[in-house]
Amino acid sequence: MLKSLKSRLTFLYVGIFALFVVAFSLGVHALAAARVWKDFDRDLDRDARVFSTLVLEESAELDRGEHTRENWLDELKSYPESMHALATLYTADGKVLFRSRDLAAASLHGGGPRPPGPPGIRTEYLNLAYRPGDYRVVTVAFGDGRQPALVLEFARSTAGLSRFLRRMGLELLAAVPLLIVLASLAGYFFVKRALRPVDEMAGLAREISAGDLARRIPIPASEGEFRQLALTINGMLSRLEEAFARMRTFTANAAHELRTPISTIRTALETSVGRSSSEMEEAIQDALEDLGRLSEITERLFLLARADAGRLLGATKPVDLAEIARQIAEAFEGPAAAKGMTIECATEPFTVDGDAALMRRAIHNLVENAVKYGRKGGRIRLRVSPAGLEVGNDGPAIPPEHLPRLFDRFYRIDPARSDRIPGAGLGLAIVKSIIEAHGGRVVVESTPEMTVFRISLKGAGPTRPVAVPVK
Repeated sequence: MLKSLKSRLTFLYVGIFALFVVAFSLGVHALAAARVWKDFDRDLDRDARVFSTLVLEESAELDRGEHTRENWLDELKSYPESMHALATLYTADGKVLFRSRDLAAASLHGGGPRPPGPPGIRTEYLNLAYRPGDYRVVTVAFGDGRQPALVLEFARSTAGLSRFLRRMGLELLAAVPLLIVLASLAGYFFVKRALRPVDEMAGLAREISAGDLARRIPIPASEGEFRQLALTINGMLSRLEEAFARMRTFTANAAHELRTPISTIRTALETSVGRSSSEMEEAIQDALEDLGRLSEITERLFLLARADAGRLLGATKPVDLAEIARQIAEAFEGPAAAKGMTIECATEPFTVDGDAALMRRAIHNLVENAVKYGRKGGRIRLRVSPAGLEVGNDGPAIPPEHLPRLFDRFYRIDPARSDRIPGAGLGLAIVKSIIEAHGGRVVVESTPEMTVFRISLKGAGPTRPVAVPVK
């Protein structure tokens, strides 16, 4: 129940609307009741005072001899009936002068007159023969000063007012469910219409597959949450498309790099069958070399897979980068001398927390890369300082368009050189993964004079402004 967002929003909207409607209806009924009761009491009090004035006027005529007492009483009794009221007139000592014909008791409340005063108007139940029920009663004391004061009890039935309020309550009670039903239909319609862009996005997203990531969600023209949602989804699709493209490229390159040594090994072994022992031994030696290359590629791919999974860096301990740099410089003196190159190693004490084997591999790859692509007879510069680590060579400048992709896996500036220069194109990608796993950053800049790779790690001083950051 209420699994969809439309149902939940509609239910929430209808629930809030129902609470407001019920509260509004109760408030309207309460205000209307208070108003009509106030008007009823005001009219009752006004009519009682009008009647008391008539009593004084008739009493004056009686005193002047213009009426007999019987005529006076008969004329007075007719006035309450014309006002749709009941009345009892007392003297100050409680003697009844007259009462309405419909009153069977001596007074409205079955005793002597009640003194006027707050609340002044009261409700009493009168068990009359023709119209029993609740009556509103007001007590008024009056006189003209020439004769003893009189007390008037004036009453009017509340049956009509009660019927009006009851009918009003029933009408409101009947209107509330109808309004809630209409609000439910309207709410569902508007919620469905408001969420239509989400349905369209969901439908299009279901149609997009791994082979069709170039499609995009249409951007709504109006500003708002749905526009931001569409932009966010499109951004995600762009990143997925880019990631899938990298994965396809990586897979193709990995298959190519692995296929070459496997094919070479197979060919060498197949052709050595049936030949002399010396030829077979030579074929096996070649196969072992290719197997070594295959093992190295596999190990590098495994290292990159660990980096992608965030499991590259384990326990850390202080690592002396200056000592590692000196050891690597000594290790590459022979390969560098074979190309007539010199290695300049300048170090300052610099220790970072990390994995010594991984940091050694990162620096080794940078120096190996410098030896591979450096100019014959040139120089390699290796520096370690609190500002970080630099590896530079004076080989040919790298074109600017290649710098942003230099750390991509299997990326080569000139694929034609891959046959002449050994390597799988994974060395710089491994450097980037290792340095980032240590919380650092590697950047490169290339000029006609020198190509320099710079590594900065947490805790090291700031590096110089660089040409191209590797993201």
